[in-house]
Amino acid sequence: MNKVAIIGGGFVGLQEAVLFAKRGYKVFIIDVNRAIIERINSKYVEHLHVKEKFVLDYWEVVKDRISADSDYRVLRDENIRNIIIAVNTPVKVVGDALIRLLDIKDRRVDNYIDFSTIENVVSNLVKYVQDEFYINSLVTIYPGGTRERILRYLLEAGFTLDKDFYLTHTPERVDPGSSKYNVSNLPRVIGAPSENSLKYGIHFYRNVGVNLVPVNKLEVAEMSKIFENAWRFMNIAFSQELFMGFDDAIKVIDASATKPFGFMKFYPGPYIGGSCLVKDTIMYYCITGSEIARKALIINEGFPRIYAERLYRIIKERNAKKLLFYGFGFKPGSPYYISKELNPVERVISELRRIDNELEVKRYDPNIQELSDFADEEEARKWADIVFYWENYQLVPR
Repeated sequence: MNKVAIIGGGFVGLQEAVLFAKRGYKVFIIDVNRAIIERINSKYVEHLHVKEKFVLDYWEVVKDRISADSDYRVLRDENIRNIIIAVNTPVKVVGDALIRLLDIKDRRVDNYIDFSTIENVVSNLVKYVQDEFYINSLVTIYPGGTRERILRYLLEAGFTLDKDFYLTHTPERVDPGSSKYNVSNLPRVIGAPSENSLKYGIHFYRNVGVNLVPVNKLEVAEMSKIFENAWRFMNIAFSQELFMGFDDAIKVIDASATKPFGFMKFYPGPYIGGSCLVKDTIMYYCITGSEIARKALIINEGFPRIYAERLYRIIKERNAKKLLFYGFGFKPGSPYYISKELNPVERVISELRRIDNELEVKRYDPNIQELSDFADEEEARKWADIVFYWENYQLVPR
């Protein structure tokens, strides 16, 4: 019972591993990414792909209790009964392709998001799990998704709920880059397909000090997460429209934020980086048919082009040809790149190249040196005609 397997050693999974290892558990991470496995097994904190304060602060304490591999046989060999699923479900379409699906009001969630990662996990699990095991899914998913993508396959494999296994869902809640909130102190909603599974999950997570918010229906837990992120996403789209229609949008938002109640500040920006907000809003739209959510997706996905057009006017005014983007994390100051398709700076660069293919564009980020186009900051600045700094959710020319 003092062992736990975490399927997926990425941003969410590694933080969960540290949480359990900190409480004395022996943690076995299973991941298909060889680079992630090697980074974890090196035991060197500077090699880690996750740079969150919670991970870095405790790594020296927990590193010898955490190991990583790609082989599911460790479940059988180590007789592991507690399993946590923390894999990614990639977005299939972004940009124009996403807008086209939204324009025809396609609400088939599988056309937008790839859930095969979850199904592959379960198909591997059933080969090696022992009877009386527990699975908790951290994977954010639409209402009914845990039943369709996990529970159904376990039942079809011959396992009986609340006899051979228990199942819960606690949608991940992380705040990248936060020094205040982490996986140990953020409240977590927990739901389950049965009362006994819910009781088991509550007992299991409270043993490691997690503050749980139990709900009596699995679908409520699933919907709560996508509602949180869709709400945020739609408010950002509202700010994007203000930015398009009013020159002093940032000043307006800051002035409005002085109201001590009934208002929350959301800044506009070139794109909403990362996958969570857009992916969760897509699921929210597919489930509810919300026209507001659909419009917000179209606004935010189309905004890199509008933003690039504004920057291009500045570029032409300064007669610049060599553009340097200083900072290209998925949000300002972040050490995480995510992907070219989901990176705000990359999306704007792509649109600028579409506008004028004679522009020379390069990038530099001291936090993401391995992807930078220059060895150091001095070399980068000397090369550029104009520098766009990624700060306060804006690309600021200097």
